[in-house]
Amino acid sequence: MANNKLLNSTEMTNKNTKVTRKTKTRKGKSQQFPNSPRNTQNNDASHIQDTNIRHSKQRQDELNINGGASVTNTFNLTFMGHNINGLGPDYFKLNIFMDYCTNKGADIIGICETNRTRKDGEFWNKQNTEYISFWTNKDNKIKGSGVCIIINKKWEKHLGKVNRIGAYYIEAKLFFKNCTLVVGVVYMPPSDIVKQNELTSHIKNEFTNHSKKNRYYVLIGDLNSYINKSMDYSDPSKLAKKPSNIITWLDDSFFVDTFKKLNPKKRSFTWTNKTTSTRIDYIWADPKLEDKLKKSHIYQSANI
Repeated sequence: MANNKLLNSTEMTNKNTKVTRKTKTRKGKSQQFPNSPRNTQNNDASHIQDTNIRHSKQRQDELNINGGASVTNTFNLTFMGHNINGLGPDYFKLNIFMDYCTNKGADIIGICETNRTRKDGEFWNKQNTEYISFWTNKDNKIKGSGVCIIINKKWEKHLGKVNRIGAYYIEAKLFFKNCTLVVGVVYMPPSDIVKQNELTSHIKNEFTNHSKKNRYYVLIGDLNSYINKSMDYSDPSKLAKKPSNIITWLDDSFFVDTFKKLNPKKRSFTWTNKTTSTRIDYIWADPKLEDKLKKSHIYQSANI
């Protein structure tokens, strides 16, 4: 499934400087965009998933001299993720994609299969005035590798540590007052079980803290696996596979598959070739955000 290209997007709205959390996408949407025919170098179809999350909370304003007044200060975060299937020899493909994300008001963007190095990211940062990016190196032995996370500079002051796990996972922590947001971007290599286990172990160890009141987690990426054979897989000639360890753990830990949560009876796919269709690209949300989900869709991304 290495040819997959998907853009996932989720928007979070935080209220007040004490970080009351509200996640929602621009115009009430967050989006996820799979393979675009303009971006792909094969015949695989492309799709877009749109997910909207809202979270709001009120607190007593400690600085309000009127006393007892309840205030609600808000901000929005829009998340997007895309399996870009290689950036090509220059930055044209990335810049076209980023123009699209900018028009959508994207704040945090995850990209899989860059097939580029950290130095390439540093060079791109010098050209872009609106976003800052952090990249892993690529795996020189495997074509489908390399991930990056791109953050709007208006949130840079909240940015903490950025962790990398080889060429397949990157994680950024954003610190607000009384709230920490952890955003992971992952590409699960379909043929490397050892690497899959390593990535799964890290995500489990980090994301298990989701039970903490003021820690919130979002996982964006291509997991090269699906949950439900009847809903997320279509192939007349092949047997479906069992869900991967990471999907099983996320599901068992009550993380929210945002698309399926809001479209429980809808059969849609994020990767398609002539015979096979699957939904293997996701936005997973912290269970504390479950009741804040508003909208989620999958679209073809031919217009990207």
